[in-house]
Formats: sequence, structure tokens, C-alpha cells
Amino acid sequence: HSGPDTWWVHYPSASGSMQSPVDIITEETWQASRENSNFEPLEIDYSSMGGGSNVTGGPYRHYNFLLEQIHMHWGESDKNGSEHYVNGKGYSAELHFVHWNEDLYSSYEEAARNDDGILVLAVFVQFIQKHKNTKTHTDKHTQTHTNSQPEDTSKFWTYQGSLTTPPCYESVTWVIFENCIYTSSAVLKKYRELKYYAENETRPDDEFDGQLKTNNRPVQPIGVRKVRQINSQLID
Repeated sequence: HSGPDTWWVHYPSASGSMQSPVDIITEETWQASRENSNFEPLEIDYSSMGGGSNVTGGPYRHYNFLLEQIHMHWGESDKNGSEHYVNGKGYSAELHFVHWNEDLYSSYEEAARNDDGILVLAVFVQFIQKHKNTKTHTDKHTQTHTNSQPEDTSKFWTYQGSLTTPPCYESVTWVIFENCIYTSSAVLKKYRELKYYAENETRPDDEFDGQLKTNNRPVQPIGVRKVRQINSQLID
């Protein structure tokens, strides 16, 4: 009784009209061009893991967004684990790189309460039977995130939405890369075997035996919002 369908009881934002994730219908997206866009190419600098990792450009031309956290969402099977969908189809998993606007706010907590406070880069993860000769998310949970983004980050979708976990504040500008990265079924299996209870706690008596089999939020209504499709090579 504590799943996403009941979050709104304790977190009112979860019942808002700008919730995430959404199903991106490509035929209904707004195409950005040099003539009708105020975007700048997305600049991602993760060279300094000690506190200088940031993102500039993209939907916010002049603000600097500092990396706060990285996490992943997955499902009960290898076929559907991503939070966002594209034309009704999900991916195996979805990586989120969460940033906050350090030019306007003094902390992540403050930024998360304001509609221009949070920027999330989302990367689709697709499982393959055998690793291709491409960037692949390995089974090392400590792998640096610079290897967990597609080589081509110039094409992406963007829209205004929310955090996909409580408190579900509607403060997120989403950047969802069109190109995905790859992983193996064995890696996804390890994530689904993670426990959601502490070692000194009794194992929950539920259908998952205390394992985190899934942690993705269902797709939310897009409403009147428009998803914009960006190709930075065309607006540079």
C-alpha cells in the first residue's frame, strides 16, 4: 500500500499535472532549429569528481548545474525497466544524472523546490545477449559515470517534469538522450538481487523476498506539456 499510486497521500506534488516519467511520442514533439530555438549545445564536464562535475547549456543557456547524484531504475524483466518510454516502448533500464542549479540556489534541497532548480540527464540502458563493441555498463557498481553515457549526446528530448520518487517536486528539466548504452542480462539480474532492508533487519515477507526487483515509476499523463526534440549539431 506504499507504491506510486498512493504517493500523493503523503506527497501532494505527486498528484500534480507535470509529473514524470512520460511516454515520448516522437510525432508529437516540437522540433528545435536555429530559427526557433534559444538552446545552446549541451556541455557536460565530469572531469572533476571532487565537486566540480557540472552541466551547462542545453535548455538553460546561462546556468551552471552541479552533479548531485547518479542512480538507476530497472524493472522485473530485461525488456521493460526504464521510466520514460518512447512511442509506447520501454528500455531495459534508465540511468539518471541529477544536477541542481548552483547559480540560483545554495543547496540541492533548496533547488528541488523551485521550477528551475533541477536538471536530470537520462540515459536509456538496453540489454544485449553479447556485448557489442560499444560503451557498455559493466557489472562494477563503482564504474565511473563518464563511461555510462552515449558517445553521441547531441540528440535529446527535453520537457518540464518532476522527480520520479517522493516528494515528486515538479522542479525538473529533463534531458533524455536519444542514443542508449548497453549492458548484459547478468548485470541487470544483479541489480534486481539488491536488498531493500538492512542486514540487522528481518527479511520482509513479501512476493520479492526483500529484493529490489523493480524501482521504476509508471508513466504519467503528459497533459498539455510539449516535449522538444533537440539536435545540437543543427543549432550550434
